[in-house]
Amino acid sequence: MVVNLPRQKVVNLNQQRMVNLNRHRVVSLTEVYILLKYANDGSNLFVAECKFWNGQKKLLEAIDQLLGYLTHRDSKTALIVFIDQKEPSALIEIAKKEIKNHPQFKRHVRDTHDTSFSYEMSLPDDSKKIIQMEVIFFHFPK
Repeated sequence: MVVNLPRQKVVNLNQQRMVNLNRHRVVSLTEVYILLKYANDGSNLFVAECKFWNGQKKLLEAIDQLLGYLTHRDSKTALIVFIDQKEPSALIEIAKKEIKNHPQFKRHVRDTHDTSFSYEMSLPDDSKKIIQMEVIFFHFPK
């Protein structure tokens, strides 16, 4: 799996020296993250984690991993979940219920789409610091 951002947009941002793009690909297909950083100071602009659906426990672990990347300066993030199993709608409903059980869950903001959902989460070390997290599901049948 390769994560690609539109080259033109990345090039434009890099030419303006506003953003540095870091894409990381681990040998395992279940671990990919996307990191955009401000060029001037290297602080995070946006962090996303990509995972394949492997059940509720792994979903909560992915949220822990994603929140663990963030600092007090971060405000937005995304978890991108790829589903390669049958009945993705049922799995998405399970995931939506499970996210509400996460210790850092604050509230469901809205359903952005039938496969994309906005949440407010807190940082693990600061319950008052709210992070906007979008969880996006993509179905890729085998």
